[in-house]
This record gives sequence, structure tokens and C-alpha cells, in this order.
Amino acid sequence: MSRITNIHHAYAWNISRIAKVFGFDRATVRKRLKAAGVLPLTEEGMVPLYALHDVGPALFRATAQTPAPEIDVEQLLPRERRDWYQSENERLKLGREERHLVPDDESRREMAVLARAIAHGLDRLPALLERDCELSPEAMERVRSKLAALRDGLNLEGDT
Repeated sequence: MSRITNIHHAYAWNISRIAKVFGFDRATVRKRLKAAGVLPLTEEGMVPLYALHDVGPALFRATAQTPAPEIDVEQLLPRERRDWYQSENERLKLGREERHLVPDDESRREMAVLARAIAHGLDRLPALLERDCELSPEAMERVRSKLAALRDGLNLEGDT
């Protein structure tokens, strides 16, 4: 281990140490530092040392900001196109199995259950307000008209 004579050198590492600590291959570290234009802070025995505050962004920018390439399916060869569609079908199947994707009919059924529950609550609200809050007939009429407008906005059927 080298002797640190300047506190800034404590945060200056060579490519081998950077690769070991961050779990990268040395060639990957070297390539990403070069691509980001990171220059050595100093040298120790002909070995370049890089400042960690420059190394971090250079190493992880490449993995975090690399967008997935857009695929033009029509430009693929027939076998590649078949493989792509097959992988998309498998991805959708997995999404359904993990319940990240829900079939339309099931979604509509669940929304109908929710809408009925809301409608039932809206139907009961005037009676509850009249009984528990002792609202005047004028106030009750305003509540009924507001609930009717709300029902119309929600496209719920039923009497208010």
C-alpha cells in the first residue's frame, strides 16, 4: 500500500483498484474513463491515478444513461422477426402471470364493481345526511342535485 502524502491522493485510485472495488473488468474501466475524457489526477510510479469524483460519473453514466436501441421489426430478417415476436409474446405472458397486465374483460368487470360500490354510496348519502346531520329540506335538495351531477359525470345509472 502506498503512503499518502496529500489527502486528495487518498481519493485517487489506479484502474486495478477502481475495477476491484466497483466490480468491473479493468478493460471496461479503462474504456469508460477514456470515453468520458477523464484524465489522471497524478501518477505514482508510472501508474496513472484517477480522482474518484471523476471516476464515478464516468463509470456509471454509461450503464444508467444508455437507452435501449429502437428496433424496426420490419427491417429484421424473417427468423429474427419471428424470434422478436416470440420474445414479445413471452414478455406479455409473463406480465399477465405476474399480474402487471390485466385482460380487458377482467378490468371492465372490476371497474363495474367499483362503479356499483360508488353508486350505492351515493344513493345512501342523502338519507345518511338527512338522518345524521338533520339537514333542512333546502340543503337536502342541493345535496341531491349535486349528487345527480356527480353521477352524470361518472356515467352511473340509478336514482338519487
